[in-house]
Amino acid sequence: MIIFFLAIFIVVCALVSLLQVGRVGFNTAIARGREIDITNRESLSHSPYDTHYDEIIKGLNFINSLPYEDVYIISRDNLKLHGRLVNTPNAKGTVIIVHSYRSHPEIDFSVSSNLYYELGLNLLFVDQRASGQSEGSNICFGIKERLDCVDWANYANDGFSSGKPIILAGISMGAATVLMASADKKLPDTVCAIIADSPFTSPAEIIEETIVRILKGKRFLAKVATRAINLFAKMRAGFSLYQYSTIDAMKDNTIPIFIAHEKGDKRVPAWMGQKTYEACNCKKELLICPGDEHGTGYITNHAEYTKRLIEFINTNLQNKK
Repeated sequence: MIIFFLAIFIVVCALVSLLQVGRVGFNTAIARGREIDITNRESLSHSPYDTHYDEIIKGLNFINSLPYEDVYIISRDNLKLHGRLVNTPNAKGTVIIVHSYRSHPEIDFSVSSNLYYELGLNLLFVDQRASGQSEGSNICFGIKERLDCVDWANYANDGFSSGKPIILAGISMGAATVLMASADKKLPDTVCAIIADSPFTSPAEIIEETIVRILKGKRFLAKVATRAINLFAKMRAGFSLYQYSTIDAMKDNTIPIFIAHEKGDKRVPAWMGQKTYEACNCKKELLICPGDEHGTGYITNHAEYTKRLIEFINTNLQNKK
């Protein structure tokens, strides 16, 4: 009898501990939290934002020199989402710019926005849900954001873009968002290209990999913790970490994609970009950049990256005419 009650006690303690892990993990990873503050350089220490600070500030100054208007849509679950629209003179089309985890589109695309602008594209910087000026309490790692991305594309197509070609461009979580959106049947047929820098494959895999890194390789514990976090994601945020992935989207995607990834990326492993690329059955390009900083290939491998990117954009703009 004593052994029986001891076993029950151990099971109860294990369950309580697991729930605690799930709750803390949810609050840490999914609940809305502190975002990148580019004005506080000290807070950026030991990050790519600090390493490439001067380039980022130069790019932000360019973006801030352009006239813009604040635009909004209402999401399918009734959140007010914000975007910053730069209307480029005599625009050939529009690029919808989607930022990374707890960041801002103007920061993440600070160094590349001038390229899109000079190619004659309107710039639509969108704040993903639970970020920037957009409403929302929870980050959904692309699961719900992909639907928001589709709605932004339709907003652009039905309005200021006037049926001209649309490109979806994202980095990190934003890259996963645009890739997941690519196969949605409600995406307008004017979307001609997807640009994904350093994408992860799924919410579950990136959270698991992050925990593995924190726990120094303890894969089993990371899997258990991810399952616990998923329980809270379903209860509190209405989605599952295992619900959808870039791999799922690539099975049905027909839009040309350009994927770039740093070979030694420590935050989002390069195998995630490679795996997504291999799953795609349509026109595709892959650029593996040397280096180990997350999402910095445009800066560190600038010549090759820009050459490949310009060719990809021009080809697909031309094909859409």
